[in-house]
Order: sequence, then structure tokens, then C-alpha cells
Amino acid sequence: MAFCLVTPLLVLIVFRVDLDIFTTYLNTWLYSYQTILFLLREGQYLDPFISFVISVANWELRVGGTCLYKGMTNLQKLGVNYIFPSYILLLLVVLAKIARHRPGCYINRNVSHAFCTLLVLCYTNVTIISFKIVHYVHMQGRWVLYADGNIDFGRDWKTHLPFTIIACLWIVLFVILVPLLLLFTPWFLRHVPYLNNFRLYFDTFQRCFKVTYRWFAAYYFICRIFILIIALYVPFSPLKRCILDVSSILIVVMCLYLQPYNEEYQWFNRLDAVLLTNLCLIVNFSSSIVNDATLSVQSGLENIVNLLAYVPLAYLIGLVLYHGWKYCCPKNFLEGYVTAEQRTRSNSISDTAAPASPI
Repeated sequence: MAFCLVTPLLVLIVFRVDLDIFTTYLNTWLYSYQTILFLLREGQYLDPFISFVISVANWELRVGGTCLYKGMTNLQKLGVNYIFPSYILLLLVVLAKIARHRPGCYINRNVSHAFCTLLVLCYTNVTIISFKIVHYVHMQGRWVLYADGNIDFGRDWKTHLPFTIIACLWIVLFVILVPLLLLFTPWFLRHVPYLNNFRLYFDTFQRCFKVTYRWFAAYYFICRIFILIIALYVPFSPLKRCILDVSSILIVVMCLYLQPYNEEYQWFNRLDAVLLTNLCLIVNFSSSIVNDATLSVQSGLENIVNLLAYVPLAYLIGLVLYHGWKYCCPKNFLEGYVTAEQRTRSNSISDTAAPASPI
């Protein structure tokens, strides 16, 4: 019951704040905290506070548990996790329909920003759930679900088939379709005229990029998919760490080489470079934590990784303080203060000036 009441409240708050991830310096920040746990070495954990911040960024905050029924398998638990993103997307559709009848409502004004923001927030969760449901490994001559070794692909097909079909639909219609639409927007708009009704949403994703690089809106979605595939499907080995190291470097190099943001958002190029380089350092230091190293060296490297994990948080705090200062001390207030001070000075000069002598 609390879930059904709190979730609409959170969605309405996103509408009210009018938060646009792609044009408020938060896109790369969110990407950092949605992928950082998959870049760490197996068995490595961050400190509790930054882990809490990462869970909030991923909408995975757990303050309690509710047992739907006893005896749920891990596969069924994964399927239940679809409820949250599905409910959010359903609320977005319903609120958008309602807002059409109230043009002056803030929901109608902010629907494109809220939709894109919540879609990005849900994207990684849906991708992780779907990939885990279709992740089978070969063990002792049979294929079993990685998340639940008791589920055999051939023997228990009646059990896993409904979840597998749902996961495949999510992968095709959401995980793959979203970046494809952003990657080839002109082609889809030309060949699927119905999508022109959603041009406002495409512009929300792509307006911060140069005209020739509007496809870059799909870049971080594709990077998420690539990182998750490596983290979930490639077995633990030095090769896996090498792939993650090289991938994180190539992701930064691509941003530095293309400089995709337009003149209005030119500062995004430097911001992306800083936060993505920070992820590279996290991957490299995490890969350096090996069993052959002494305990003091391992502890030092873990502390460095934990410290680097705070860099996006420090940036977020600075961003919030900056916008808070602009909101509390607007420009016209400062200009008014300067004008009043200048007027006071001019009056004091006039009072102290010598009176004009008659001719």
C-alpha cells in the first residue's frame, strides 16, 4: 500500500522540480553511479555511506521488506522487480493524458523533462533485471539459470518461459529500442510518421548536442549495455578486468575526440571528461587489488577507490549549492544592491561638494 502511494508522490516531485538530466549536468553523474558497482573487482565493496548514495541514484533504496508469499525462487523475485519501473512508466502515461486537459498545469509544462528523466532512471534497472533473467550458464552437462542454479533450462521450461518471454520483450522494446531511436532519429521520423508526435521528447534528449552529433544522446545508453554485458556474462578473469580497463579508456577518448556538445552546453565536454576519467581511475585501481599484494597495499588501494567514488557526490553537492545560491540570491537582487550602493555614493558626493558661487 505504501509503495502505491509513495511512488506517485515521487513522480509528482520530479514533475514539479522540472529536472532535465540531459541539460542540468547530471547525465554523466548518473551514468557514473549506475555503472560504478559493475566496474569494481569481484568481492570488493564500497563503504556504507557511498553505497547508500549509489542505491538512491539507482532507485534501489531498501528500508524494509515485504513478503508477497513464501517460497519465491530467485527467478520469481527478479520478475517482481519489474513492478517498480512498469508502475512508474504507467504513471507517466496516465499523468501525460490527464495533463492534456489542463494546459496550465505544471505537469503539462514539464512532461517531456520528467518523462526523459524517469526513463533514464529506470533504464539501468530494467536492463539488469532482463539480462539476469536470460543469463544461463553451462554446469555439469546442463544449462541452469545463473541467479538460481535449481532452475534447469530444459527441464523447468514451464517455470522460466513466462519470465524469459517478458525479459526478451523488455530487451527488444525498451533496452534496445530506446538507444536505437536516439541513434537513428531522422530515419525513424521519416519512415515511421507516428513518431513525429514524440518529437518533443527526442529534442529533450538531443538538444544539448551539436546538430551533427545529436545521435550522441544514445551513447551512454549503449555504454550501459556494454558494461553490463561484460560484468554479467564474462567470467571473472584477468581478461575481464582488461576489457573493463580498455573499455573505460575508450569511452573517455570518444568524448574527448568528438566534443559533441554545442556552444550553449560547451562546459559539458569538460565535465564528462572529468567524471569519465574518474571512472577509469576506479577501474584501474580496483584491478590492481590482487591477492599477491600485501594487506597494507590492498587496504590503501581500496581506500583510494572509496575516495574516488566520492568525486561525483562532491560534484553534485557543489551543483546543488550553486543552484541554491542562484535561487536564494538572484541576479536582479544583486543588481539592485549595487544600484542602491551607487546611489548612496552619488548622494554623499553631492552633499559634500562645495556650493556654486554666484557670478
